[in-house]
Amino acid sequence: MNSYCIVSGSSHKAFASALSRLLQAPLLATDIHPYSDGETYVRIIASPDQVNRKNAVIVQSGSRPAHDHIVELLLLIDAVTRMHPRSITAVIPFLPFRRQEHLNVGGEAVGGELFAKILKNAGVHRVLTSDLHHESFKRLYAGIIEISALSLFSAYFKRIHSNAVVVSPDEGGRGRAQKLADALRLPMFYIPKVRFQHDKVKSRRFVCTDSYQTAIIIDDEINTAGTISTCVDALWQCGIHDIKVAATHPVLSGLAAERLKDPRIKEAVFADTVPIPARLRLKKFTILKLEPLFAEILRK
Repeated sequence: MNSYCIVSGSSHKAFASALSRLLQAPLLATDIHPYSDGETYVRIIASPDQVNRKNAVIVQSGSRPAHDHIVELLLLIDAVTRMHPRSITAVIPFLPFRRQEHLNVGGEAVGGELFAKILKNAGVHRVLTSDLHHESFKRLYAGIIEISALSLFSAYFKRIHSNAVVVSPDEGGRGRAQKLADALRLPMFYIPKVRFQHDKVKSRRFVCTDSYQTAIIIDDEINTAGTISTCVDALWQCGIHDIKVAATHPVLSGLAAERLKDPRIKEAVFADTVPIPARLRLKKFTILKLEPLFAEILRK
């Protein structure tokens, strides 16, 4: 008898359905809807034996509208807890408050730390997520398991010829870029940048000392794609005209989709941590499936 049951929030039903198939576990029906005053109603439509003493897996990504999806997740956790599962695993492919894991200036809230405390106090035994913005987030909650999309990107780009380079758009992403470069047996460099607002970046000029035909820009997420645009400018000035972009989380806020239409970007490759609305999809987008990696961890 399968020891798992899957419960999906409204943010990423396709991810939950894929996990259900891979684990051969039932995907339980839910009733999730807003009241007229904006509050959220949540009910799991299942018999007690479908959850009781099962390993419950709740799937909810932190995509827009993030705050609505967080409240929905917490209500799902509460509903599952009342049905007495053996354990609760929150599968959150794209973790909310990913950039708020430490205090920058006095008076700030540390959203990441608060979110981790809430999950723990709500009864979540472990959290499965992908490619955190910063490693320090894992220190906030011992139950967080980070699943890297690196193997997907390295498998996808293995056809790239040797006259190529892996590029990190900033110093903070050097470790990620170096791992991809090592897997592909390619060189790596990063483009120093100056950040003058939380989500606005101006890249410094840099000099390419070698001649490359292809560049793979790798980052953990693409939000407004401002960082990517400045990197593309810098690479183009260096004579690199086959530019590819890879990122685990396709957040795609603001002008991101318009910026990614840039014809200098030949291809953009993402993991499926966040559903991309049809209006934002481009033909140059390729989506890689993370669900098998999550299912592998859940089986252990």
